[in-house]
Amino acid sequence: YWINRKNEDGGSAFIGEGVLKPLKDWEYGEESSLAKKVAVRAKVSREMLKDFAGFQADMTNLLNVDLMEEIEDVLLTGTLSTTVPAGVLTVAGGYVTTALDDQVSLPNLADAIRATILQMRLLKYKPNVVFINPTEGALLDMLKDASGNYIRVQVAGILRTVRVIETLSIPAGNFLVMDVSKWVVKMLEGVTLEFGLD
Repeated sequence: YWINRKNEDGGSAFIGEGVLKPLKDWEYGEESSLAKKVAVRAKVSREMLKDFAGFQADMTNLLNVDLMEEIEDVLLTGTLSTTVPAGVLTVAGGYVTTALDDQVSLPNLADAIRATILQMRLLKYKPNVVFINPTEGALLDMLKDASGNYIRVQVAGILRTVRVIETLSIPAGNFLVMDVSKWVVKMLEGVTLEFGLD
């Protein structure tokens, strides 16, 4: 359970001397979510225990990487169930329209991302991350002008307000622009690693 602001109304305004200050108000409401558990295990032979320190370091690294990859994938693509949280892609809105539609000549991937950033800003979000498939990451790196010259510096300028993160969780041909301050994942417990004999 946690408390969240809701029903915000009103706000700041420039006023004359002696005029009643404008009111901004909101309510606090309780929200809740059932905790979801993510886990992984491995089983190895007794012979591995002869070099327990080396085995432990390797196993810890391997299982942590596997666990974090699963968390990343599910937080982006998960379909809400009793054991899986809802991923960002299942609740994120799609691109609708902005004043840029049909205004940009020779549009490319960077232009599409920038138009999405504009749409979010018009909705009063502050997008700061774009998740893309590694294929789109490569395409951004290899964009060229009409003369065949790379324009990566110019593309970086267009996308300067967002951090580009490549992930296989985003299908090729798609991207996700986010204001990560609006997506909060609360960790109930930290990662634990246990060893035992079977």
